[in-house]
Amino acid sequence: MMKISQGVLCFFVLCSFLLRCNDNETENLPDTVYDVYGCIERGWQEYNKMDYAAAKFYFEQGTGLDAQNAECYLGLGWSSLKAGAVNDAQSYFNMALDYSKPSENLIVRADAFAGLSLLYYSSVANSGLDTLNISQTIAYLKAIEYADSTLALIDDYQTDHDPEFDKYSLQTIMVSAYFTLDRISDALSVIEDNGASQITLDTVTALVPLEADVYGNVYGKLKDGGCLKIISMQDKSVIFNDGQSISLDYTPNEEARYYDYNLENGSRLVFPSIDSYTYFGKVDTVELIGSLLENPEYYLNLNRGGVFYIDNVICEATGQNITFEILNNDETNNPYSNIIRLYNTSYQENNRYIVFYLYRLYEIQYIRTDDYLELLMLIESYL
Repeated sequence: MMKISQGVLCFFVLCSFLLRCNDNETENLPDTVYDVYGCIERGWQEYNKMDYAAAKFYFEQGTGLDAQNAECYLGLGWSSLKAGAVNDAQSYFNMALDYSKPSENLIVRADAFAGLSLLYYSSVANSGLDTLNISQTIAYLKAIEYADSTLALIDDYQTDHDPEFDKYSLQTIMVSAYFTLDRISDALSVIEDNGASQITLDTVTALVPLEADVYGNVYGKLKDGGCLKIISMQDKSVIFNDGQSISLDYTPNEEARYYDYNLENGSRLVFPSIDSYTYFGKVDTVELIGSLLENPEYYLNLNRGGVFYIDNVICEATGQNITFEILNNDETNNPYSNIIRLYNTSYQENNRYIVFYLYRLYEIQYIRTDDYLELLMLIESYL
């Protein structure tokens, strides 16, 4: 559910690699070749001319001469991929793997793995969706798996048919996919730049109360900043019992929605606005706790953390609407409760006030770094 800054993930140069396709079908029927290796040679020649229909003709002719020739299926895979026939490409790459011997056909196998990696990555990298569904997540994982398989066979992978698609291209796929999946440490492990070793990641646990601005936008601030990934969230919106133990006094409905947020700039969790989502609320009748020091204002104590919106405060005895202000947790030094400052009221014994409010307090465990900008710049320069 978390979304990393899209600026980092706009560098999908590899996807343009697939757009360099010749949409024109071959006008003249290619010559017939009666030797399988001649078919392979002519197939790659037509491929390099970006005439993928002609390339497929020769590679298919090769399979007619040798139905188990792995390189013919490899050529069919790349030609189909470039022509946009993704399902055919996937089948041909798998057939190339089936007919190639691991001990003898390292180049063919590595090239087939590389094709599958690019196929899966390009299928999701430009989807334009804010969040990943299961099939997209699997596609990114497959892209990583096949890129890793390629480099395990040939560490300095490069081909004659697409020399610009090489080891660096596969590592770019892996870094981008890992970063999209919030696997920051894995992304860093792929980067060979010396700058990666200077990035220190820390795991932090913090209480984060929700807040709202005057426009109803709801957010939570990670004070340390530099957040790369949220590991876990637990609801800590509590009520004090006897000032000692704490407990929840409600059961959230549609609980999953409370964890629907975007991570912005490593320091801010943005939740649905008050206008776009009905948050769980509470109506309490609260007694004044009296004035503090010499201040003329009076206060209410709401024993729940993260009060971020109050609809109104009404004096129970008079029905008067009271002007109020929510004090932030920095002022109260108690994340498990909120103090409400009242302005146009006077203290009377047993004064009670009806308050309708929204609240949420989370205990969040997350991965962060002091080198947040340096990390983004590093990954950005790598991609």
